[in-house]
Amino acid sequence: MLLHQRSRMPCLGRRIDPSHRRDPSHRRSGAAASSAPGALWATSSLDVRAMQLGSSWESAAAECDALLMAIAEWLALKSRHLKDVAFAEVQVRDLSCFEEVNAAYAKHFVENPPARVCIETPLPPGVQVRLRLLLRPHEGASARDALRVQSISTWAMACIGPYSQAQRLAPDLMCSSGVLGLVPHSMALPKVEDLTQAQAELWLLMRSLLAVLQAFMQMKDM
Repeated sequence: MLLHQRSRMPCLGRRIDPSHRRDPSHRRSGAAASSAPGALWATSSLDVRAMQLGSSWESAAAECDALLMAIAEWLALKSRHLKDVAFAEVQVRDLSCFEEVNAAYAKHFVENPPARVCIETPLPPGVQVRLRLLLRPHEGASARDALRVQSISTWAMACIGPYSQAQRLAPDLMCSSGVLGLVPHSMALPKVEDLTQAQAELWLLMRSLLAVLQAFMQMKDM
């Protein structure tokens, strides 16, 4: 979970230093985020209530679209942008609306989209979608910071949405998207005999994560 989970007002939290060095001079508010080039920044929970957008939306997709537009404007006031987002936690009240929320979300993240997890969870009344974001220490993601393979192969599970398999936040720090235990070359659930279904899916998702990690290590050495 990211920082400031219970905050009612939008907040761009204190820096997270990948080097784990403590420097009291960097304990500043989110307004100074761009002045700390080595820092990662975590937002509070961002939803239509926190962003003061009201609670009467015709659909979860419309709410998601309005929320991301408001977040973009809010980040701009802090000299940051949606392209700086390396990892997104997307919470939805009802996972049955995921497809429409996904379409709205995709409009705001086009090139090198952040790594992402999406979960169904209870949300406050009037809230259908909530986001928490982790921003990289520099602007945007280069091709070497984001790994997004959409072709189906035996290598690892392909990206099937507006997200990267992983994003590099620092030389030795990576954020991975949520991974399903699908057979990479068929994108189907495994058919197993000697293992339980859960064991087979766990083995496959760990295999995909390992492939992503190894690919990033090769990119680092290039």
